[in-house]
Amino acid sequence: MRLVIGCSRTHVPPLPFDHGTGLFHVDRGAGAVIGLDEACVSPHLGMAQRDHVRLDWHGPCRTPVRVRPVAWTCVCQATVYELCEGGGQGFIRRTRQLKGGHRVDESHRWSIAGSRATWAALLSGGAR
Repeated sequence: MRLVIGCSRTHVPPLPFDHGTGLFHVDRGAGAVIGLDEACVSPHLGMAQRDHVRLDWHGPCRTPVRVRPVAWTCVCQATVYELCEGGGQGFIRRTRQLKGGHRVDESHRWSIAGSRATWAALLSGGAR
């Protein structure tokens, strides 16, 4: 799987669309293909693998460094994940929609390369 992170001006090739099912298909490698609903433009998480890594989640940290989300999952789900980067570090932010509001949690901070590897594992079901 190739993870592409960048601004919205980056050209993304069109996904193959199956008119019979009404779904876009994304090749996850090794013959695994997931479908994306036509209305969804951001990725959905793959099913958690049996031996997935459990991420430690804690409340948001205040930091003097400006942090920005560079990738995120689809907002059609009750839980949205964002890959955030700033100051040479990265982390994953999890926002859960709850009855009467929402809850925001963050993972530990890693190097940019480490956070992108964890993001790829999260999308493919290797981490939760």
